[in-house]
Amino acid sequence: MINKLRRKFIIYSSLSVFILLFIVFLTVNITNFTMVANDADKVTEMIASSQGSFDEQQPNGGPAPGGRIGGPQSPEMRASTRYFTVSIDKKGDASIVAYHLTEMSMTQDEALKLAKELKNKSTGWVYTIYRYRVYKVGNITYVTVIDQNRELTPTYNVLWISLISLFVGSAISLLILMRVSKYLVKPIVDSDTKQRRFIKDATYALKTPTTIIEESNELLKKAPDPGLNIVIDEQIKKMNALINNMNILTILNNQDKIEKEEYLVSDDINQVVAKYDDLFKQNNLSFKVNLQDNLVISFDKQLFRQMINELLDNGLKYCAKYFNVKIEKEDERLIIETRNDCLGIEDGDQSRVFERFYRLDNEKTKNVDGNGLGLALVYEIVHKYNGRTSAKVKGQEFILKIEI
Repeated sequence: MINKLRRKFIIYSSLSVFILLFIVFLTVNITNFTMVANDADKVTEMIASSQGSFDEQQPNGGPAPGGRIGGPQSPEMRASTRYFTVSIDKKGDASIVAYHLTEMSMTQDEALKLAKELKNKSTGWVYTIYRYRVYKVGNITYVTVIDQNRELTPTYNVLWISLISLFVGSAISLLILMRVSKYLVKPIVDSDTKQRRFIKDATYALKTPTTIIEESNELLKKAPDPGLNIVIDEQIKKMNALINNMNILTILNNQDKIEKEEYLVSDDINQVVAKYDDLFKQNNLSFKVNLQDNLVISFDKQLFRQMINELLDNGLKYCAKYFNVKIEKEDERLIIETRNDCLGIEDGDQSRVFERFYRLDNEKTKNVDGNGLGLALVYEIVHKYNGRTSAKVKGQEFILKIEI
């Protein structure tokens, strides 16, 4: 599936790049040819205004209308423009009015023949390099054709260069996409992997209590046993806790905005701490909390209490001898840091503990009931508030830090 997704990504991305480059190619060249055509039309219009010639005399030998010099005022334009004009009378007889081409490019006979072919048209291109204009003065039809080969040379150069750039650019983009596609689809691959692992782990986490409940229920059918009722109740509580955490995770994932309210959190924390203080004592574990006085935060009350419960519950389950918590504000950011001893885990980053259903592998975790959703829930809550989470082991001490 991933390879298929990667192929589709490469194909659609390459096609998009090609279409974009092709649009640029068309825009540049259409604009370029349009500018050359407009310049040529201005020249033929100047020639038409002088009845077919840049010469100072009219074709019949008289001065131009109004005594003005025919065509544009620039002598350079008159000298450099390569053109011819042919007049065609009502009978269809054609004659040369002006001829400023070389015989190698087009002979006069060829010019007369071409003019007759164009007499019923208006303006346009012929033979790819000649721009023509057809106009009437009285009963006479004039056909003026100018040679734009010299002016079109840089335009055709741009055409070929842009065409080569189109295919080279498309090929390069294809090679780049083939190279980087595996990195671009990596988040999707990771997400798919996590989803598969989540389904597998969730199935396993739910299967254990349901199996125990089913077996206990079968035994109860044969003979009443208060002990089995207790087992069933414990497994039901475990399933409810798991389902509740999964439900909260789903809600957090679907929420774009978290409601906040500013409140004094010290009393709220102390209530949770008091409950866990007794639990730590019952298990002969050291439990210390360093809480900043009069701590005010802007948070969702229920989510904050849930987060503190999950942190303390995690410490209670996995510490060997002690669990310490520090909660304070630094530069308007809430800092929560927990430390506990952990045996049999190598030093280094342990950020995977925030993944759903992930549990550190040591002797302690093997003997503790847990589903691996507690810290995943903490992670989701913290990051909904644009906070940061980190976890590491240093000197056989597990250090978890939250900044919100």
